[in-house]
Amino acid sequence: MRPRLASVISTLTLLLACGGGAAPHSATVVDSAGVTIVTNTAAQIDRATERTLAAEPSLTIDTPGDGSFTLFQVRALAPLSAGRLAVANGKPPEILVFGEDGALVARFGQDGDGPGEFRSIGSIAVLPGDSIAVFDAAAGRLSVFDGDGAFAHDADLMRTITDANGYNWATHVLSLANGDLVLFTGSDFNTDRSRHDGPFRAESESMRIQTDGAVVASYGRFPGLEVFAHIQGASGSPFFGAATDAATIGDDLVVGTEGSPELRTYGPDGALARIVRWPDHDRTVTQERVNDFLDTLMAHAPEGQRTATMRAMMAKLPHAEREPAYRTLVTSVGGDLWAGSYDPFADRPDLVRVPRHWLVFSPDGTVTATIDTPAGFAPKVVRGARVLGVFTDSIGVESIRAYDLQEM
Repeated sequence: MRPRLASVISTLTLLLACGGGAAPHSATVVDSAGVTIVTNTAAQIDRATERTLAAEPSLTIDTPGDGSFTLFQVRALAPLSAGRLAVANGKPPEILVFGEDGALVARFGQDGDGPGEFRSIGSIAVLPGDSIAVFDAAAGRLSVFDGDGAFAHDADLMRTITDANGYNWATHVLSLANGDLVLFTGSDFNTDRSRHDGPFRAESESMRIQTDGAVVASYGRFPGLEVFAHIQGASGSPFFGAATDAATIGDDLVVGTEGSPELRTYGPDGALARIVRWPDHDRTVTQERVNDFLDTLMAHAPEGQRTATMRAMMAKLPHAEREPAYRTLVTSVGGDLWAGSYDPFADRPDLVRVPRHWLVFSPDGTVTATIDTPAGFAPKVVRGARVLGVFTDSIGVESIRAYDLQEM
């Protein structure tokens, strides 16, 4: 969901190379001026339940041979009642709803600027009664559909975003249990880059809103995607650049800026309520790391780009001094939170596919499990012992898959 320079595409780094010592075996919880601080230890993570996904998916939804719909650039998945699943398709921009058995049961929305139409779907959020809010990032518009897929109403969020941040860009919306939404604007691609020399992360305000666009509360400002300006005549996102991840649990917002192994939880009033931390390791981006990254990138690039000249040009682009501590937050229907290991190729599984490692946090912030997921699979929804997500094969073809969780 984050904009990316096409050439900046990412790698697996284990999040948990945590040192030893006589660490305690449980999380430390303290209260500081009304904010709960939960510190997970290396020993506790070592003792957490190890899980993996079944070798074969329990459900696969492919583009059908009759061409009735095409799964392409899938933006998001969202769980509905009765085991159904809403899928935000990228091209064409539309919402597909599948039953628990994978059969298509509803389809709505199309390319356009009219009511119930989209220029580009940024994200979707489920509202009470299985209504679906669709955020059109390109148009800055929120469209709401009822449980049967009928268009209900829309809201122009351009003014809301512009009044708060001075520009008209937001990344996505997230569901809250009370029926409100989080309008998350941790992005800076419309920031005037000419004012900056080198990599930077501009901040922007995120808000709790109602479906008519009315602002209920502010969560404050969060740094956006790390970008650079005017280096070697180029601009974009540096190699190993950080971003900001967000997810919701009930009426709370969880935010992680990837700068350190830390997550912050904000209540519905926008106030900070909890900080969750876990052990760090050396994330310094060495020249050897950069060389390995470029070698992998060039090896998987289109044949016409595998040249010494192209590699030399890529080598001149900037990189972050430290790798992000993690990337991607996924919440379960039961309230657990998954934090994925950093992977600089995560946005391009059609190019480089690697497995990922995840920490699972209980609702109180304690690490309870670690999970490994297979190469090419991006988890989006955790429902009980079933994990649903987008699978991209070696030639870039997307499908929806469900895997059953298993203990190792």
